[in-house]
Amino acid sequence: MAFVRLYRLIICFTLSCLLAIAVPWHFMNPTVMAQTNPFYDSIMKMESDWQQEYENYFNTNFKFEAMDVRKMSAALQENAKLTGERTALIWIMTSGDQINLSMLTPNHKPVSRTTLVNKAEIISTKMDFFRGVTSQHPIFRNSYLKSAQTLYDWIIKPIAATLDIEEIDNLLFCTGPGLRTIPFGALHDGKEFLVEKYGVGVVPAFQLMTKGASRIGDRPALAMGASTFDELPDLPGVEIELDTIIPNLRQGKTFLNEGFTLENLKQERAENNYGIVHLATHAEFQSGTPDNSYIQFADERLTLDKMDQLNWRNPPVELLVLSACRTALGDEEAELGFAGLALQSGVRAVIASLWYVSDAASVTLMSEFYQALSQETTKISALRQAQLAMIHKEYEQPSPELAQLTRSAFKRESGEIDFSHPYYWAAYSLIGNPW
Repeated sequence: MAFVRLYRLIICFTLSCLLAIAVPWHFMNPTVMAQTNPFYDSIMKMESDWQQEYENYFNTNFKFEAMDVRKMSAALQENAKLTGERTALIWIMTSGDQINLSMLTPNHKPVSRTTLVNKAEIISTKMDFFRGVTSQHPIFRNSYLKSAQTLYDWIIKPIAATLDIEEIDNLLFCTGPGLRTIPFGALHDGKEFLVEKYGVGVVPAFQLMTKGASRIGDRPALAMGASTFDELPDLPGVEIELDTIIPNLRQGKTFLNEGFTLENLKQERAENNYGIVHLATHAEFQSGTPDNSYIQFADERLTLDKMDQLNWRNPPVELLVLSACRTALGDEEAELGFAGLALQSGVRAVIASLWYVSDAASVTLMSEFYQALSQETTKISALRQAQLAMIHKEYEQPSPELAQLTRSAFKRESGEIDFSHPYYWAAYSLIGNPW
């Protein structure tokens, strides 16, 4: 009889474990889940801590709908239904000599993993990765691979099996200090880049982003920029960039050089319902307070602390594109400004570059991006398709006029420009709402 009772206990325990794995979260009692889920509190603490960080940095209070983890998972499920794309939300935090990962997928329980690694090694590997992906000299062409694979093993490999089982299409990273400006799409598994498997985006905190699928549709774009500057390097490819976008790839209006003013931006937005604002100009994200970071207009600098004064929410701007940014990589204050750009401005999403790339590469990637976006795909998928075109060399070669503007490019044997190195495509990050 004792053996029978022991056998029944083993069977019950096994069935309970199987049910805990197999049953989706929305079929479970939410009250019980809140009490027994060991990762719930840690996720909510990260969300709260990072919200406080951004509020302190921008010296403001961001008012968004408070969400618990269960509501976040339900939001991911709702957007999966609307877009046909399944998105995983991944929180990353370094603590002592370890990397803590928490992942949430549509309507399922959170998953937690820990990677033990020395803090000094994390910092040195990250900086090696930055140096590798930002180097365009042929001698260092593959210098990023070792660190890219190491970071992949630390961050992605522990959750890779779950991503496959859940049939995830997109990864949305929500990270702690020191990690917010990592170009995650360039992580490498030894065979391919992460962006070759998934769309990749970044959010400051899930609670601090607008929810719901994009409503860009056929709304026009306002494209503005400057090719010449008094105190900054010229951007001679800007005119070609704006002409490539409007009206060839998007209906809208352009303003170049002396027409590229804050006043024109305000007036145009007051008179027209632009879904996209594209600014081809210098933008710097620097250490210190938000007023040290800026977007350069023809007549003045718009500092980051004043971004919210432009009332981007009325009418709502679905996407702000900054195609010639530069960020102090590895600087925690600079990364707060970069990662918090959509949050501070009030736009739903931003595409911006972490480092300045060549004019020809910028025009090529933006052309591919707007072509993909015109197919009514999501923002995150359109950026991925543009980056894949660069990686696989499936883009249209730049015109001779544009090609000669490239300061230093890898060449194919035919003499054509090769934009497959991550220097040319990994700089561009999607921040905020990915759909």
